[in-house]
Amino acid sequence: MIDQQDQQLYDEVGTAFADVRLERDATDVIRRGRTLRRRRKAVPALAAAGVLAFSLSLAAVTVQTHPSSRTTLVNVNVDEAAFSVHTNATTGVMTITIRDFHDENLLKQTLADAGIPAVFHSEKVTVVEVNGGERVYGQCNWVGATELTVEVATYSFHAGVTIFTLYPSRMPHGSVLAFNYTTQSDGKRLASAQLFASTPTGCVV
Repeated sequence: MIDQQDQQLYDEVGTAFADVRLERDATDVIRRGRTLRRRRKAVPALAAAGVLAFSLSLAAVTVQTHPSSRTTLVNVNVDEAAFSVHTNATTGVMTITIRDFHDENLLKQTLADAGIPAVFHSEKVTVVEVNGGERVYGQCNWVGATELTVEVATYSFHAGVTIFTLYPSRMPHGSVLAFNYTTQSDGKRLASAQLFASTPTGCVV
């Protein structure tokens, strides 16, 4: 049954196209128009639902790449005379640049503020050339904790400056970075680091 509104539309269509032969009844045309109108209204809602689903999937990926069993990183950007610490907020990668062997306690506190537990040891070693190679005397070994084989950092050394590229997300919860500040008898200086399951009790020769 056609209501008054549809009848008016029907009459207008009939007048405008009186000389035109329609392949479909006008009632079918009106019914199809209503269906298309309902579909147009539904599309934005479906599109919004799709965006929401995509956002949720991204959130899930973000959560999965930062499991609770790993070290929680806080963004830190610090520049001191002896060192710099910068965190990439997008990748979570930390860059530690060591230019001089002092302010160990300040660097330790800076790393702690970033969620990275660390201990430090400074040493002087003697380097002797033996059979065309170098042998180091006086280098200490960390004790009291299990060393982990997880690769959490890479580092480069040039002109007395050591640059660590640290991946905190790879550090198991509770693990500790142990830094060695080594000054060689030939004047060369090098900073190195090892990862331990807990805090070492000391460093012995």
